[in-house]
Amino acid sequence: MQINIQSSFHITGDLDELITAQLMKLNKYYNRIVYADVFLNKDQDAVDHSEIKVQLGIPGPDIIVKTKSNSFEKSLGDAIKTLKRNLKKRTKR
Repeated sequence: MQINIQSSFHITGDLDELITAQLMKLNKYYNRIVYADVFLNKDQDAVDHSEIKVQLGIPGPDIIVKTKSNSFEKSLGDAIKTLKRNLKKRTKR
């Protein structure tokens, strides 16, 4: 799986490693993932200012998940849970 991370700010190595590790774990739910595009955005005006959008490239329609939270770690956790659920549905078809 190819992982592309884009952000509107400089991300730390720890956050980059966390995102990569979490996305690589998705391969055990669906082994035909081609790529993952991750978009990080900070919104200073909103209460939930950490937003993550993940697009998984798989055969058929791509899966796109967008979450907002107080921290990127929480947003990533929510996004991964949703992606797992969607991938499990995809394998049952």
